[in-house]
Amino acid sequence: MAMEGVETLDDVSTVAQKIIEELSCPFFLVNGSTVKIGCSVGIAFFPAHGETWEDLLARADQALYHVKKSGKGRWKIYNSDCSI
Repeated sequence: MAMEGVETLDDVSTVAQKIIEELSCPFFLVNGSTVKIGCSVGIAFFPAHGETWEDLLARADQALYHVKKSGKGRWKIYNSDCSI
């Protein structure tokens, strides 16, 4: 997901945390079942982490897998320790 108009790292962290919180809420299905999912979020910035969609997606994906190794339900901004 691309976010335009993000001014600060606090803005990014707020959005990432809200996504994680909302997706961790249970879903109630019409058949009466309840489903619970979770997510982790990887973040990359243009142009610091890449100038193409492909580069940005690759860096965000690296950040995502890095955060998943350290625990699910979290977010991470790409940096050099995310490189694989």
